[in-house]
Parts: sequence; C-alpha cells; structure tokens
Amino acid sequence: MLQDTENPWKIFASQINAQYSISEEGTSQVIGEYRDYKFQLKIVFIQAAPKVNLFLTHFDLFLHEPTELKLKIYREGIIQKLTKLFGTKDIIFGDRTFDKRYIIEGSHEDKIKTLITPKIRATIIELGEIMIILDGKKFSYEQSGKIIDIQKLYKVLDLLVELANGVQQ
Repeated sequence: MLQDTENPWKIFASQINAQYSISEEGTSQVIGEYRDYKFQLKIVFIQAAPKVNLFLTHFDLFLHEPTELKLKIYREGIIQKLTKLFGTKDIIFGDRTFDKRYIIEGSHEDKIKTLITPKIRATIIELGEIMIILDGKKFSYEQSGKIIDIQKLYKVLDLLVELANGVQQ
C-alpha cells in the first residue's frame, strides 16, 4: 500500500528502469523505454476557466516506423452524438457494448477492425473515459486526472504497446 508521501509515478519509473522527473511546468513525468518502445508519461495542465484547472494523464508511445494509418478512439457523449449527424464516420465493430460507448475514427477501416481486437476493446472499456490517437508516428493516450494506480499505468502502457505491435506488423 502506498503511503501519502510516496509518489506512484516515481515507483513505476523505478520498476521499469525509466526516468522520473519534474517537467518544466512543475508536473511529474516519466521517460523511458518499455517492451522496446520509447514512451513519455506526463501530466498536462489545462486552465479551462479562470478558477477551473484540469489535469490529464498523457502517454506518448513512439512507433519504430511511421505508418499511414490514422486512428482516434474516444468516449461517446452528447456532443459526439451531434457530430455524427454532421458527418463524423464511426467505425462499427459489431460489439454492442463497445460500439455504444466509443467512437472510432480513422483511415483504412479494415486494418483498424483487425487492430482493435476483442481483447483490446475489453481493455479500453475497462479503462473508461479515455482518448487514444495514432497520428502516424506515435500513439497518444489521455485520461482526466492523474493516474495513481501503478497497475493501471501498466495496463495503459501494455495497451499502447499491443496497438503499436499491431500497427508495426
């Protein structure tokens, strides 16, 4: 059990031989290599309004080779339902639970359907309110708040590696 004075990101970095530091913005970050992929884990600070500050946990996992594949996975909400009316193309998997909760956008629909396996879909559902983007060079993952559960940090990183392995085949 973690004590209040212990930093779970520092412990996580130590477990995977990565470097923990405080970024220029004064927030935690971890930089390293995991299962043969370079990654960066950091906190993104957003001032949404004068007295409203938001924190996001942000991972970048860098591909070995660039890809033409583009991908965006995010939780469906009211605004997203409206954007579908105006042309957002949602890739449907035939997985009722997943399709109802998430919008998947991207190029090469057949490749994306092969990439997003039932196991990956189950992990995404388990992680909840997330956003994953593949821009051709890296996978980015964002989630509200700071993830302090070390097992969840592993789960996210393992998910990104599994996606990267699928793209790099």
